[in-house]
Amino acid sequence: MTLPETFPDLYPAAPALGTERGAAIRTIVMGATSERAPHSRFGTRWQAAGLLAAVMVAMGLVAGQYLTRPLATWAATPEVLDAASTNQLALDCTQAISQRRFPMAVLTAQPIIGERRGESTAVISAAKGQAQLCVNSASRNFVGVYDLAPLPAGAIGAVDAVPGNREGGEALRIVFGRIVVPATGVTVATADGRVVTASVADGYFFAWWPSHADAAAVTVALESGATQALAVPDQTAPDPDQTSALLTD
Repeated sequence: MTLPETFPDLYPAAPALGTERGAAIRTIVMGATSERAPHSRFGTRWQAAGLLAAVMVAMGLVAGQYLTRPLATWAATPEVLDAASTNQLALDCTQAISQRRFPMAVLTAQPIIGERRGESTAVISAAKGQAQLCVNSASRNFVGVYDLAPLPAGAIGAVDAVPGNREGGEALRIVFGRIVVPATGVTVATADGRVVTASVADGYFFAWWPSHADAAAVTVALESGATQALAVPDQTAPDPDQTSALLTD
């Protein structure tokens, strides 16, 4: 799989209107302008307001469909992929990583988790002290490589990173980390009110969501029936010179 060059900025291009939608907008606008209002100051003002409203409604239909498209191709609960699908995603991810430049040595990693959320797929692979991940979302791909710090003594696990855009650019956030105790699941509460079920396998957990919202809480359900929260790291934007993840077209 060959990915295109990194987009010069993180703002998606405006979608094409299409022949039918463009015709619908012209019909609304022309209909608003064909109605003659009295030639008074107030009549002209109301006529202009009606025209503006017509344009806003027409454009809103297009913009709304575009803005909600990622939500229609995402699910809060993932489908865990089989080994063959996970291995293929990992191979594609390795190729994508090889086409980018990262500020650390990229190690040979093994696939850990492959998942599907709606029409989007993601994979995380791991080597000793390093995690590599890719998300194939509705409109763009996320490619990341992260060196992992040793877990603190006595910790049940850790949230290793919460990458993605907090504002501007593609609405996509990720959380991943490690667990060293028997657990039945991990859930992520986001700042915009989502409750996201993470995929869990081989001591790692992974989740993502289509918004700019931070991860507000990460909770581990232990086999004993108890739950325990993991500390969520600082989620301020990284130094651009030290960025270890790239959003691509």
